[in-house]
Amino acid sequence: MLLAIDTQSDAYHAGQMAAPILMGAVALAVLWAATRNWRRPQPERIPEDIEEATQLGRARTRKVALASLAIVVGAIGLDVVQDIASGGQYGSAASKGPDTVTITAPASLDDYQLMTGTTADQLRTQLQGKVSGDLSPQHVLNFYSGAGAPTRPVLIVVTDTSAVDSRLAADLDAHSADNLNADFMAGGQVSRPQVFPLGTDGNGEMQCGQNTEETICQWTDAGSQGVLVTALNNGISVQDLATLTARFRTAAEG
Repeated sequence: MLLAIDTQSDAYHAGQMAAPILMGAVALAVLWAATRNWRRPQPERIPEDIEEATQLGRARTRKVALASLAIVVGAIGLDVVQDIASGGQYGSAASKGPDTVTITAPASLDDYQLMTGTTADQLRTQLQGKVSGDLSPQHVLNFYSGAGAPTRPVLIVVTDTSAVDSRLAADLDAHSADNLNADFMAGGQVSRPQVFPLGTDGNGEMQCGQNTEETICQWTDAGSQGVLVTALNNGISVQDLATLTARFRTAAEG
């Protein structure tokens, strides 16, 4: 699966909030149990004392309820603030950096060679037919082969830029790089993606991982996205593909 499904639904974000809400609920239960005797003062057996103890108990219960609510709200708020600070799900933009980049695939990428001509055109047509619902006309597909089999693709590269794709431009403006990469990896059924360095410019983020058939890396920066995919049986590790992805981006972005 090359391109991600959309997990930007209300249910998706509700799931992201489950942990802080659960933490708050547990804290509330502990606080409620710990203050039980304090909230229920024992009166003397005369009417005046019973009424006074009842009012005092109600006041203390209100204080505990307000404290419990503050714990829940605080847990949620802290999660949101930390996520914003880290450029996570609630970040407002993919990253700082140029948003008018172009991408030109290099003729070689380490030991791999860019496939051109009729073979590359046929592969491109076949792949676009298989993932027509995921690829827009702005997505560019390139293929790299190894020296031993020049007509067999080892790496599939899918790239897009905000300069030509208004939908991508809107996504990059609305969501953080972490959000978009995580969404992509979820769609690619990568259960535990890893974050890797993306060059030295500090612009963007890269995530890589594996599903049952492929090793996948995606970078997202202020002006572009790129995906490198290879089959597991090609023997390229997650770390190796991360290195290739960073090198491709450095060589391709202009």
